[in-house]
Amino acid sequence: MTFFRFFSGFSVSATMTLMLAHVIQVASVKERTKYLSISAAFFALGTTFGYQIGGWLGDIFILEVFYIQAVTNLLYALFVFVTFKEIVSTKMHHQSSFLNGFKDAAKLDKPLLIFLLALTLATTAATNVQRYLDAYVTIDLGRSTSALGSLVLVTGLVGIFTNFVIVPMITKLKKDFAFMTWLQVVSAVVIFFVFRSEQIIVALYTGYMFYIVLKSIYQPLEQNYISLNAKDDRYSSIMGVRQAFFALGMVLGPLMAGFLYDINPILVFDISAAMFLVAFVLLVLTKKAMKKQGLRVPKTATHQLEPSHYKASP
Repeated sequence: MTFFRFFSGFSVSATMTLMLAHVIQVASVKERTKYLSISAAFFALGTTFGYQIGGWLGDIFILEVFYIQAVTNLLYALFVFVTFKEIVSTKMHHQSSFLNGFKDAAKLDKPLLIFLLALTLATTAATNVQRYLDAYVTIDLGRSTSALGSLVLVTGLVGIFTNFVIVPMITKLKKDFAFMTWLQVVSAVVIFFVFRSEQIIVALYTGYMFYIVLKSIYQPLEQNYISLNAKDDRYSSIMGVRQAFFALGMVLGPLMAGFLYDINPILVFDISAAMFLVAFVLLVLTKKAMKKQGLRVPKTATHQLEPSHYKASP
């Protein structure tokens, strides 16, 4: 099972990378953040109902859940095969490969590289919180899988509301980078105090939901920011690099958190809070690196697209 879980990870990562690249390619600059947030909302919707349905079924049987998942994946693959219309770029570019992806990462500008390191830490922290929340609720708090499913259902609904309503409001303020930076600090504070609450269930349905709002705001903003550093015919490559850093965080998180959880479950969430703070520091360094290179720090990610915006004001 471990081998096939590892193998399925390739399919999930490839699907997410290509989906993000396609959304970026077909969406206009002004509409890009909106469509990224919508895609994130539907992804959260699927995760939400997946947890809820899995929780219900988990109280009845386990093995059959995997059969249902396999059939669902086949239906999804058939849907993509029938409906997807690939856009072929007219520009010439070299063929990408696994090794070329690492070469692309090595050639990134310093600000973007630091930004991706911040993304890795933030992803590691978020993965720790999400994955070990499951164990914390079912093992340490003694709740059923259906209770966990209900909690995740609420988080999904909160995420969907955030992506459809709050994210468009945030982008209108034209302070994307500032929001991405300070969201890390607020996330660290919320996670630190939520899992120390004596009324943990109340804290999960209040403070933790606020953290979900912060997380849902950050994702489309960072995806849009990274995509704007790519040329028109290199969206897949740059998003592949982004996904590599993202996947690194998803791998390192559970590996490290497993040892911490055996010592004390709360340590997992404390270290995650600390990682959010380090991500904040890296984003501040990203801003300084941009100024050092003579680049104007964008109030909103879309400001980077015009060449006239690249040079700092006198």
